Amino acid sequence: MDRTLAAFVEEVRHQTGEPLALKWRFWRGTYLVLGADEGAVYEIGGSKWQVLSPIEQESICRALQREDWIVLLGLRPIDDD
Repeated sequence: MDRTLAAFVEEVRHQTGEPLALKWRFWRGTYLVLGADEGAVYEIGGSKWQVLSPIEQESICRALQREDWIVLLGLRPIDDD
């Protein structure tokens, strides 16, 4: 299911209860932060209204080391065969 970046963040918060935040900085652009200490960061660059494909959403989950979110968000897991 395609989602905007903002909708992805809201769905993660709703399904997992984890503090995923969408932030923006001049020169850096849009990025996601997992947790309060900004330990896990995923840079997006676009706007919060950009549409993410299911594969892009999976990539974010994997980059933040939260593969379990893939199932919770209804995304198709990639076969590891």
